[in-house]
Amino acid sequence: MDNFNNNQNGYAYEQQYQNTNQGGSAAKIAIICISAAVIVIAIVVSLIFILGNNGDSSSSVSSRKKGKSSYSQGMLGKKDEDETTSDEPESETKKHEQSAGEKTEEKTTRQTEPETGEATTQPVVNVSLARIAEENGYFPIKTHTLTKGDTVIYTDRSLSERGTEGRKSSTAYVNGNDDLYIYDIGKNSDGVDWIYFSFPVGESRYYAYAPLTAVTTSESDLSKYRVTGKAMTYLFSDGSGGSPEYCIEKGDFVYLVSISYKDSYSQILYPCKGGYRLAWVQNLDFFDYCVESY
Repeated sequence: MDNFNNNQNGYAYEQQYQNTNQGGSAAKIAIICISAAVIVIAIVVSLIFILGNNGDSSSSVSSRKKGKSSYSQGMLGKKDEDETTSDEPESETKKHEQSAGEKTEEKTTRQTEPETGEATTQPVVNVSLARIAEENGYFPIKTHTLTKGDTVIYTDRSLSERGTEGRKSSTAYVNGNDDLYIYDIGKNSDGVDWIYFSFPVGESRYYAYAPLTAVTTSESDLSKYRVTGKAMTYLFSDGSGGSPEYCIEKGDFVYLVSISYKDSYSQILYPCKGGYRLAWVQNLDFFDYCVESY
């Protein structure tokens, strides 16, 4: 009986112990669940906080970028407005352009002054035959007509009435063998270039006008060259009319007027006894003995 009671008491104690253990396990589980929930909540809150800060940061960066762009646009707009409303930059530009123009003109004038025996620092280009002759005092220019035959001449620069200066004549002409002295070159109201020249008639010289094309085919500007050797020149583009007295010498400065590749001769303006002459030189001689003046 005592043993039964003891067994009963032992069983009751064991049941109580198990119940106690079960109660403790439930409490532990509850604590673990609560802790897990707190951790999850903390993580969620942290994520929300982090995401919120990133959004604010992105918005701030975006705002700064927009602010920078607006500033740049504002500065550009201000610059455009300043350029539009301010006359000072335009005025300065005009001053610089005017100054550059004056320097260019001064430079060109210096280049076309009479020769001193030294090469100029820049080649003389974009200068017409008339300007070169006038500025350097090369008139009268000695030359012959391009053709060996007859060339019609006129009374004045309009080139409308045949004759000599002050005298009409339906038969007035000059011959290719006549020595012409050109005194002036110009352009008439019709846009035609003319020459004013004299030609021999017996012991006298008559004056008349003719188109510039009667003595040169050049329609472009002249370039300046320095002569490094001696070469003979000729009165006509076919190489005829040559003479030992017609030549270019080392040290001369000449101007290339036109090149005739068909006849292999170049027309040049060069210094000669008593002035300047418009004549021809072989292309081979010209390119061998003439170098562009710098």
